[in-house]
Amino acid sequence: MEYVWRTVFWFQNGRPKTLEGHLNQEVFVSKKSSREATITSLELEKLHQFYQKNKNSSDSNLIFNFFYGDKASLDLNYPTFGVEEITGFDLAKAIATIE
Repeated sequence: MEYVWRTVFWFQNGRPKTLEGHLNQEVFVSKKSSREATITSLELEKLHQFYQKNKNSSDSNLIFNFFYGDKASLDLNYPTFGVEEITGFDLAKAIATIE
């Protein structure tokens, strides 16, 4: 179902190109899918700082790493950026819960 909501987002906003666009997409998907956040405020703050620093990036490696973390990046031989178990999907859920 989440893929359907991503497609709806693309029709309404175009495909995201930057980290900010991808996060906006996942917040939209989280709201429509009723996904809930399960992370602590400390974890959220660390990830939010990473996001603020890189939100204008269109580097696909960074965007992948932000949403899937270092382990997934290493498994695919992609560069890592210090995103551990808590990822951009979790941040999107937290933002959707707040809004």
